[in-house]
Amino acid sequence: MTALDESIAAGQAGHLTDSDVVHKFINRWKDVKQWGATGDGTTDDSAAISAAISAAGAGGIVWFPKGTYRAANVTVSTSVKLINTYATVKKNANGPIFIIEANGVECHNMILDGEGATHTGVGIQVSTASTDGNDFRFVGGQIMDTASYAIEFSQPDKGLRGLVAHCTLNPTSTSTYGVKFPTNESNGGRTLIGVFCAGGRLVDLDGADDSRVIGCNTTHVAFGADCTKVHLVGNRIANSGITLDVQGTQHAITGNIFAGTTANFTAATRSIVQGNVWPSSTTFTLDSSCQYNLLDVSGESLTVTDNATAGFNTVRHGDGSVTAHLGPQLITGNLELDGDFNHDGSNVGFYGTAPTTKPTVTGSRGANAALASLLTALAGLGLLTDSSS
Repeated sequence: MTALDESIAAGQAGHLTDSDVVHKFINRWKDVKQWGATGDGTTDDSAAISAAISAAGAGGIVWFPKGTYRAANVTVSTSVKLINTYATVKKNANGPIFIIEANGVECHNMILDGEGATHTGVGIQVSTASTDGNDFRFVGGQIMDTASYAIEFSQPDKGLRGLVAHCTLNPTSTSTYGVKFPTNESNGGRTLIGVFCAGGRLVDLDGADDSRVIGCNTTHVAFGADCTKVHLVGNRIANSGITLDVQGTQHAITGNIFAGTTANFTAATRSIVQGNVWPSSTTFTLDSSCQYNLLDVSGESLTVTDNATAGFNTVRHGDGSVTAHLGPQLITGNLELDGDFNHDGSNVGFYGTAPTTKPTVTGSRGANAALASLLTALAGLGLLTDSSS
């Protein structure tokens, strides 16, 4: 419920007059200029912005009227909404522009300029070692020219359920990611929707848990070795080189349009890649540690190299064929195959016999030497016990 909704509800209940409703709502809005900010593009407005945030209090709204504000290292320690109308906040010192230390902070249509040629640091840092910063929202607007990430969720298991949506993120370098997620966490729940990266990289997922990247435009999304449960859905990933490098476990990658012709899977497990659009002649490579993945690689002249030795990866090809690399799997019970079975390995053994290479039968057929050689070969494969004499 918004501040206005709460005020109207109270008025309808008979607790407030119409005038009280209006005043209560207006009092939640704090104009940064009323607290000393100049917006003249040169004055340090950090202290004034901090004062407006403190005055707004939990549930309040801090408004940036038209102007250019200079600020850095502004700590947001209460659940306010920062709202911008035709204003820009430019960094004037090293460090973040805003440090989010409260739950429920929202930024709407904010335009932040990191002045990357002059100042170091991120645009917005979400959470610190001693604060949570959960349910952060950055919706609309733009964060530009930051020497480091535009937004960094810096602490594992904090900054949970964050949302970055319908905005543009473009750090100074196109090789710098717009968003950075934490390392080695058990909770996350963050979502990126409709983010445009202006030819740059979108997000370094690192070790984040339960992340969603939906409908974004970028050149790259980085999977960390410890990241889990990534939903990469409906994105345009326009990198002409390595378009996808999947690590971690339990990912769903579907409905994306890729420009690059190389997709690598490094120790990726229990993930599904299907329903994507790939350029012709794309090469997919699974390393030896990949396990239990399903790849649907329908398309023109696509190549899959499965080096996995650890376990079951299934690949559906454009011609309708399916290949599976079982690895050293133990199957208990009955195994039924409907169709042809093609063994591409070098060794085989049955009934517990150690796998061996394909035997060669020798000797003369007329003198039964060939028969004796065949019996020995079949026994070596474990297909019979040779008790002949």
